[in-house]
Amino acid sequence: MDFGALAAGLGISALPQSTLAMLGQVTLVSRPLTAPMISRTIGMAWLADRTLPPAASAFLQHVLARWPRLAVNLASSNDPKG
Repeated sequence: MDFGALAAGLGISALPQSTLAMLGQVTLVSRPLTAPMISRTIGMAWLADRTLPPAASAFLQHVLARWPRLAVNLASSNDPKG
C-alpha cells in the first residue's frame, strides 16, 4: 500500500517501524507484529545491456559482500539457458 492511500484512511499496511516517520504529520495507529508468520522474497533488477552507474554498482557489491550466496544466484540468472 502506498503512503498516500494509508494517510487517506483507505487501508492498512504492514511496514517497517522506521517508515512511520516518513509520513510526517499523519496520525496513525501502530501496533508491532510479534512473531509474524509471513515472509517475502525480494530481488534486484537492472538492465542487462547497460553498465550500472557507480552508486548502483557499489550498492550491488555491498549486497554481494554481505550475502555471498546471492552471487551464485546472479550467475545462474544471467545464463540464457535458465
